[in-house]
Amino acid sequence: MELLRQFSQMISSGIPQLNRKTDLDYLSKALVVALDEDEAAKRYTALIHKSLDTKMSQINFAVHILAHRD
Repeated sequence: MELLRQFSQMISSGIPQLNRKTDLDYLSKALVVALDEDEAAKRYTALIHKSLDTKMSQINFAVHILAHRD
């Protein structure tokens, strides 16, 4: 995957969160590169729905709506 290749080139850049191969392994797992496109889309859709159902997301949306009323 091109994105992972670009991140691998950044390992020596000094970014604290990206300085070891294990950081790339984490990124690869988070991006679910082992899954095909349809399975990855299903996984991300499930994660989005899960995050939207959390209380903190709902509170965040409510505060945002209150703060940005016209």
